[in-house]
Parts: sequence; structure tokens; C-alpha cells
Amino acid sequence: MFLKNVERISRFKNSISSRLTISYMLVSLTALIIIGLFLYEDLNLSMFDFEEKYLIDEVYLIQSLLDERHGDLSAANSEINAIPHALKKASYRYYVQIFDSEGHLLKRTSTMPKSVQHLKFPLATPNWQESMMTQKAIDKKTYLLVTAPLVLNHKTQKNGTIQIALDLAYPNQLISLYHWHIALLILGVFIISALLGRLVTSRGLKPLFVLANTAENVRLDQLNQRINVSDWPQELLSVGQAFNKMLSRIENAFKRLNKSTSELAHELRTPVASLMLEAEVARTRPRDIAYYEKLVDSSLEELKRLTEIMNGVLFLANTNHSETCLNLSKIEVMSELKNILNLYSALAKEKNIELNLSGISCFLTADTVLFHRVISNLLANAINYTPNGGKVSISLSIKQDRSIQINISDTGIGIPKEYHEQIFEDFFRAPNAKTFYEQGSGLGLPIVKQIMELHGGSIQIESVEKQGATVQLVFPNIS
Repeated sequence: MFLKNVERISRFKNSISSRLTISYMLVSLTALIIIGLFLYEDLNLSMFDFEEKYLIDEVYLIQSLLDERHGDLSAANSEINAIPHALKKASYRYYVQIFDSEGHLLKRTSTMPKSVQHLKFPLATPNWQESMMTQKAIDKKTYLLVTAPLVLNHKTQKNGTIQIALDLAYPNQLISLYHWHIALLILGVFIISALLGRLVTSRGLKPLFVLANTAENVRLDQLNQRINVSDWPQELLSVGQAFNKMLSRIENAFKRLNKSTSELAHELRTPVASLMLEAEVARTRPRDIAYYEKLVDSSLEELKRLTEIMNGVLFLANTNHSETCLNLSKIEVMSELKNILNLYSALAKEKNIELNLSGISCFLTADTVLFHRVISNLLANAINYTPNGGKVSISLSIKQDRSIQINISDTGIGIPKEYHEQIFEDFFRAPNAKTFYEQGSGLGLPIVKQIMELHGGSIQIESVEKQGATVQLVFPNIS
């Protein structure tokens, strides 16, 4: 049980939904507390301001009554006795007492409690409106006290003081009730915000649940699944789009793998079947030495073709990722092209094919071995697919952006337009190429394209059927 509780707590802590909900709750609670405190303090100040104005008005009213009756205290009897007595059960209750200049009591509210009479009222000052004070009596009640100068008779210049005590029981009760209402309101809104926060967070994170569910259900036979991200929030839209692109790359890679596997099996089946057939025929009866020598030579040709295919497949497999290391060095391009042409001059001479090289001398930073392989593959293709008496040309130039461009052109059979997009696929060979030259493997151009991408370069082919082809290589890393 303990371990289960620990596991639940751990999951709760690691839950984004829980964290967002808690954050939302804390922010809401903080905001509510700040607003509640502001309103509570504002009510306190408003109530106190009202109470002060209430006492000031009462002082002015009694002074006005005395002025009208020339100091007759009975004129203020209603304000001193009658009204406070009538307000005994009202919200606001006040008590009044008047003293002469020598401090002798002249008039007092008959219902004034003893506890109020013994309170220490503030001294009468010219700014008596600002000297009000609150004080708690022995009966635990709180009163707002004011002492103001009072003119008892203008003719005789008789002065005195008036003291008024306002019972704050009702305002205090009102503020206390308001305090509890705010507390309950904060609690209620806090609970509602927690529920709404959980709901909003769950809805906001729904795309992630959809993403996880889709990823979990992806199978080799369901790589065509995609997520509809049209209604996703902006913050998660890029995640959904990246996930769909990743599925597309995986699907395309798997299709290429299946196709390459099928093509590889097809390419291997022919030479293996040929070797088996020749061996079975040779075993049917004794043969002379010349026959066996011819059989061995034929088998070696097929084995060389198998080796070429396997080496090509291994090269593509080893270089089909970004971590392939290149052994870069500074090479003189024209000199290397001349060396490669010399290697293929004998093959071209057999078919009476003219080889031409033109361009300027320049240097390039590249992997020398892979550079040789690119030019060799393309030059071999140009010679093999060009009829006798044709022409193969290599031109070297430097572009405006300082990249190196190498064009290899031939007057061969060309590539039909409908196959231009497929020529870089593994094992693909156009029908006219298979008919003209049977020994090809369909791996030459894919290998060249892979090497160019490793160098950050590009390859393009322009071709018209029966008019030849031009391969354009661009190496960006010129030194």
C-alpha cells in the first residue's frame, strides 16, 4: 500500500496536467486573496469615513439647535435623548454628553451605559474632526469617540464641549460578515477554478494524448496514419506537423527498403541461377579442359557482377546517414580528371569513342576516393551506354558562387523522359538501358547521388532519348 501511494504521488508530480492545474489554482487563489483584501480594506475605510461624517453632522446639528434657541439645551433634547432612545435597537446607536467650560456635566443621554461614561474621550481641539478615536469599553464593545468645542450661548460667550460616542457593534458585525462572505467566495471560486483548470488543461493537452495514441498504434502495415492538426493550438501545431513529417519519412524509407529488397533479390537471382545451371550442366557428363576453363571464366564474370552488386549495396547502407566521416583533402581537379580519363581510355578505344576534357585548373576540398568513384561511375555509364563511334566530354568550370561544376556529356542512348524521376532509385534501370547494356546493376547513379549529398553538393541530369545525356555535378566546398 505504501509503495502504491508513493507511486501515485510520483505520477502526480510528473504530470503536466496536474502541474498546470495546480499553477492555475495558485494563480487564481493569489488573485482572489489580493482582490478580497482590497475590497475588505476598502469597505473598512468606507465604513470609517461614513461613521466620522455621521458624528461630525451630529455635532453640527446640535450646535445649530443651540444657536436657534440661544443656548437652551432643551432644544437639543431630541438629539440627545429622544433619538438615541428610539435608536436603541437600530443599526447605529450613539450617546451624547455636554459639559460647560469648567467640565461640569450639563446634559447626557439618559440611556448612556456606565461603561461608555468611563471611556477616555479625546481632548477638544480646533481640529477636532481629525482627532476622533476608537476605544473598547469594559463590556468589550467598541466605540468611535469625538470631543468638539461647543458654543452654548453667543450673547454671553458661554462655551462648553460636546462628547459623542458611536456604537460600532453593527459596522463591526457587518465587516465580520463581509469577511466571511469573501472567504467563502474565495473558497468557492478556488474550487471552481480547480475544476475548470483541470478541464481546460485536459482539453489543452488532448493533442498530446492523440499524438501518444497514434504513435503507440503505428505498425509496419499502418505507416500511412497521420494526425489531423487543423484544430491544434499554435503552441503544439509544430509538434504535430513534425510528427506527421516523421511518419512520412519512415513510410517512404520503408517503401524504399521493401523495393530495394525486392530489386536486390531479383538482381541476385539471375547470376545465381546462371551459376547453378552451368554447374548442373557440367556434371551431366565428363568434359574437356577447354570446356571447364570456359565455365570457370563465365562463373568468374557472374561472381564479379555479384561482388559489384554487394559492394554497391554495402556502400549505400554505410553512407545512408549523416554521421559518415569523409577523409577530406585538397585535390587539383583537372589533374584528377585526366588520371581517371586515362584509366578509361582503353575501354573507350575499344568502342571507338572520343574522350574530351576541357576547363580551367582549380582546387577542391573533397574525399579523393569518393570523388574518383563519382567520376568513374559516370564516365563508365557514359561509355557503356554510348554506341560505337560516339563521343564523351567532360567540362570543368567555376560558378559565380565559387562552387565547382563538372559536366559529363555523351551522345549515347539517352533516358526517356518518363523515367527521369526514377533514375536515382536503387536498382532502377530504364528499359532501353537494359536492352543496350545487360551487365548494369542499377546502383551507379544512387551511389553518385549519395556521395554528392555527403559533400553537400548536387547532381542533375538532362537527357533526351537517343540523343545522349548530360550529368551536372556541383561541389560547393571549393578551396
